[in-house]
Amino acid sequence: MRALWLIKGLGPGGAEQQLVELARHAQGRTLDAQAIYVLSRKDRLAPSLVEAGVPTRSLGVSRLSDLRWLWRLRPAIRDADVDIVHSHSPLVAVAARLVVRTIRSRPAVISTEHNVWQARRWPTRIANALTFGLDDLHIAVSQRVRDSFPRPLRRSTVVIDHGVDTAAIAPMSERRGATRSALGLRDDQIVLCTIANFRWQKGYPELLGGIRSVIDTGRDVRLLIIGQGPLESEVVSLCEELDLLGHVTLLGHRFDAVEILAASDVFVLASRHEGYPIVVLEALAAGVPIVSTDVGAVPSVVTEGREGRIVPVGDSAALAQAVIELVDDPELRMRMSACARERSRAFDITASVARLLDVYRAVAQRRDRGPRHRSG
Repeated sequence: MRALWLIKGLGPGGAEQQLVELARHAQGRTLDAQAIYVLSRKDRLAPSLVEAGVPTRSLGVSRLSDLRWLWRLRPAIRDADVDIVHSHSPLVAVAARLVVRTIRSRPAVISTEHNVWQARRWPTRIANALTFGLDDLHIAVSQRVRDSFPRPLRRSTVVIDHGVDTAAIAPMSERRGATRSALGLRDDQIVLCTIANFRWQKGYPELLGGIRSVIDTGRDVRLLIIGQGPLESEVVSLCEELDLLGHVTLLGHRFDAVEILAASDVFVLASRHEGYPIVVLEALAAGVPIVSTDVGAVPSVVTEGREGRIVPVGDSAALAQAVIELVDDPELRMRMSACARERSRAFDITASVARLLDVYRAVAQRRDRGPRHRSG
């Protein structure tokens, strides 16, 4: 099965990381994939795809408004000679749907929506809706994402849950001591961790406000922040304003992010909206209790009170109270850790890969049985 993955960029985001995991577990077995990304500056994970055996190239522009990428997309798709074109970014999907229509013996077209419909800007939503019917199939990463679509668009959309390499993540907690030592952390210190890029939707004001409230109660905690992004200076300024620099460590982008997560006591996510945050699955596999806002697929993955706590979006006081509950009760953390590991078995990457490959085969076979489009 030959597939071409299209995505806006290969920065360190959830959708991008999921492509890397898919490549590691499917490429060279039943899948022959290639990858094309539009923004050349967002290339952090490109080497990881190449290392997994996926030929990867950029369309060579630094911003979407540089429309040369549209001109380059058609020959890139044509020359790839694949069975399926699979887009992972809405605007790239819109372009791919239209471009593929001009190619002889066109491949099947699939798009995956990684976030709720309302998270996109309205021009993107309109363009997406108008071209949605040109796909052979649509994938949503969670039922909540699918339910966010306009009702007519849901009928041709299937849900495929993300997965993580649970076998690789589970043993990381055994290296907790060494990881903490490398970060200058005491073994008995309560360590909170968040992995979220510096963007509006990640809710950093609510997160940092909640941590300030925890510290004001006299509890000694340290927050590790792993991420990068356009609002980094604003996050640093907020840490200064809240006098948190002595309690917060900004680690930037880390390839060993999951190792650091596994050495933490509580994972905290304060997002305002999400589709399917991969890091929540990673926390489960690492056996780390979770405090998260009620966003995206989180409530379908984390059972309130079992693997963690779920709090309302934008409520820093509720977030702080949930963190305090876990900080004060080591036995509760141990119970939630055991439940998290058990729950993670439902989200192993092998099941996600198998489901996607089944979809690829079905769509490709349906395309082979139907008339092949010929351009004039």
